[in-house]
Amino acid sequence: MKATLRPLWPLVGLLQFILVVNEASGTQRFKLVELHPTAENIPVATDPRFILRADPMSTFMDEADYEKITLGVADGEYHEMFGEVVSLALPGDGTVLVLDSENREVRVIDYGGALLTTFGRHGAGPGEFRRKPKRISVADQGESVFVLEGSGNFVSAFDRRDATTFTPKPRARFYTDLVAFNGCAMNGHYWVYGSNREFEGVLHKFTYDGDRVASFLKAYKSPIEYISLIMSQQGMMACSEAYGIVALNRVNAPVVTGYKEDGEIAWQVKFSDFDPVHFMELEGPGWGLDFPAAGQSMILSITTGPAGDFYVHYMTFDGRQPVSGQEHGLCLK
Repeated sequence: MKATLRPLWPLVGLLQFILVVNEASGTQRFKLVELHPTAENIPVATDPRFILRADPMSTFMDEADYEKITLGVADGEYHEMFGEVVSLALPGDGTVLVLDSENREVRVIDYGGALLTTFGRHGAGPGEFRRKPKRISVADQGESVFVLEGSGNFVSAFDRRDATTFTPKPRARFYTDLVAFNGCAMNGHYWVYGSNREFEGVLHKFTYDGDRVASFLKAYKSPIEYISLIMSQQGMMACSEAYGIVALNRVNAPVVTGYKEDGEIAWQVKFSDFDPVHFMELEGPGWGLDFPAAGQSMILSITTGPAGDFYVHYMTFDGRQPVSGQEHGLCLK
């Protein structure tokens, strides 16, 4: 199957970011200092095992090879409409777990589009989401479900008994003490990409009880602390239990890196002809997303299928308007 996920936040950011202009003089009140990611923050491998190659182990997805499933309608019953779909997960049993951030719930839908059940709601109790949920992932052959909340401070955990039964785990929520926007689970651990001034590293490994086991990967390189922190929170990632790999894309760089469970690099993939849309650092201070030029690309998501393969979803802009362009799917095996 092919499930298309279209997170709204990158595109909304493109539309909402406006460079402040002094209307009286017509001059910019903020001076553009630098564009990110800078060259020093785009991985360059020196170990020959991990040399960046254009297309080392990937295949472009052909829609003809996949069954396309459309979930939701523009106008219909409550369960047929979504507020804001930010993430989905595929347990491998013919269902899709759709995370609706606006309604603060997870909807379990079969491949035919039928709603089977929902779980989660706004609240502070077991099985409830205190803040808007951001990311959902499944682990332990689909028996465990995790939802990253808010700015990555909380992770809610559920036991999945079958396609319609989801119950909070004994320790249903744990605190990460991080600012993060992406996380995933595999093989008894939960992984988060995010920043904390007191932690060494920005890729963190937790137990299901919330104990931090280790932190890997240096923070984004910048002499300005807030830029380093922001860029160490912005990234896309996914976990594959089948391969024991965490795949991470940092700050829309044209590279996805696979990390083993001990933090060692397993592989790196550089996308051919991927010119990233940049974040702008402004003297003011300030920062935002640059308006994309024709041919520039932005990674929208990294997910895993039931077999454990990674699927990278990105858009290449045509330059006519901020949200127009061609979407691509890339499968990393």
